[in-house]
Amino acid sequence: MKQVGIIGSYGGGSIGDEAILKGLLSMLDEHRTAIDITVFTGNDNVTRTALGKAGEGISFVNWSAARPKAASVSSGGQQPRSLIKQTFLAVKKASPTVAAYADEARRRAKKMKRISPKLFNGLDVLIFGGGNVLMDIYPTWVFFLQEVLAEAKNAGVPVVFLGVGAGPLKSAAAKHTMKKIVSTCFVSVRDQGSADVIEKVTGVAPVVHADLALGLFREHEPLVRKSENLHIGVTVVPYYADFYWPTHSPEIYKAYTTNMGAVLDAVLVKHSQAKVTFFATNYPADEQVARQVQATMKTKDAVAVNSTHMSVEALLDTTSEFDLVLGTRLHSLILSLCAGTNVVAANYQPKVNYFIERINKPADYLSMKKLSQPLTPDQIEAMADHILAIAKEGTKTFHEARVQLKYERQQLEDTLTRILADEKVASQL
Repeated sequence: MKQVGIIGSYGGGSIGDEAILKGLLSMLDEHRTAIDITVFTGNDNVTRTALGKAGEGISFVNWSAARPKAASVSSGGQQPRSLIKQTFLAVKKASPTVAAYADEARRRAKKMKRISPKLFNGLDVLIFGGGNVLMDIYPTWVFFLQEVLAEAKNAGVPVVFLGVGAGPLKSAAAKHTMKKIVSTCFVSVRDQGSADVIEKVTGVAPVVHADLALGLFREHEPLVRKSENLHIGVTVVPYYADFYWPTHSPEIYKAYTTNMGAVLDAVLVKHSQAKVTFFATNYPADEQVARQVQATMKTKDAVAVNSTHMSVEALLDTTSEFDLVLGTRLHSLILSLCAGTNVVAANYQPKVNYFIERINKPADYLSMKKLSQPLTPDQIEAMADHILAIAKEGTKTFHEARVQLKYERQQLEDTLTRILADEKVASQL
């Protein structure tokens, strides 16, 4: 039996990351009699719950190394430690990158590991399964990547990056690590934008595949909506919120939540039989934003917030019941289309634009830049009209998008077959 390891940013609050994993596992189904799968996650309980039955027969391992016990400190030594901690927190607030480098130097001096030693021993291949893992938005992430690569090398295990996102890559450490990855690993990315980021840094153009969540594509024909009612599902990311975003701005966040509420109000006024339900693909952060948007709205009677922390399958079922999804979260868009529901995007990051352009829906979005600035009543009306036009007339682009998604899933399945068949996958793909 071939021993296959899968690692990624699993086990956190993002159901999108677990959907990526479930999509990958779905595409591996036909190979399950010939492989044993181990999933390395930040929290095995979270990942098991999110996967449901798809996790049966799979081993789950928490990748994090146990923290060493803190040495006892005398009362006389307590004050200097507190001062050091206070200084570090001040530096972290002023410059997260400088703080990350300082913390990494401390960890290396004390030989502290993020992942357990010999974690990958016995594997035949280690797959980084999707997600925006080639980036330095969070400064410490690059050091996690370095440890994974080092442990895999020590174990003699080839590493594959499959359908991942990339960017930004601004720090020297991130650029150095990226160059090492493209020289030693097979890398495929989920969109052309990610490929451009990597090529700019390394001079090497990776293969462009698609997001692994496409493994959840439902083959049935989408339902034909015959009712005059319009049920819109909405996801709202905590854009520049102080409780979530790496850098925050109260002004941008307030403008965004207020304008989103105003646009949805306009939709509900224009379509008297419409209703809106907020749902979360990153829990509980998205729910918190949803309730703040709802609080700004005048049409509260037609608005609901789904406060459930859903599994991937429940999320697919939920999105299939909507007539349209207005999604900021990338995976709220992908899962909705997989489930047979049309979408309108709010492009909070370039990856959203890359996706809608790739599926031939380049105009089906709201500008997050505009949503986060003061809007005139006419601009709000125009956004509402755009949403309603897509709901009414977007059938052609919707079906074209579904055809493209199905084709891209097949490409991913073909690549997985080659990966599993080749013992020297890192050098031969």
